[in-house]
Amino acid sequence: MPRYIQCVTEGTSLSKTRYEAVWKAVIEKAVELIPENEAHYTSLLRRHEATTNEIRAWLAFFFKLRDHRPAPLSPETVKYFTPSGVDTVGLAKFLRTTPERAAILVRKADKALLLSTTEEILRAVQHSHQERHQIELRKP
Repeated sequence: MPRYIQCVTEGTSLSKTRYEAVWKAVIEKAVELIPENEAHYTSLLRRHEATTNEIRAWLAFFFKLRDHRPAPLSPETVKYFTPSGVDTVGLAKFLRTTPERAAILVRKADKALLLSTTEEILRAVQHSHQERHQIELRKP
């Protein structure tokens, strides 16, 4: 299901519309790399006004992610990545999980997607904090 970050006060979009799996992947990766900031990362899932600490947490994650070297995909999972896309159903069966979970795992492996999404989150939380506006992740 697609979602975007909205400034509730202005009623404007602060990010691109992305699948929910992308937002969850960014939050999971942030918690994985900097677990002590989990509360700041998961606040994106509810309506709120961003704090200075939340901005710091997302900024710390951005730089940590930028320098992060992920483990390579295993040869068994590479076959599910084709030129036409990713076979999330086949990957889910192989990993013994749901297709939704497989979609999140695939997106967690896409560093460029995570970085660009994190930049959008950073802009949104900075806007929220500077303008004292509430933000939330909304359905289009």
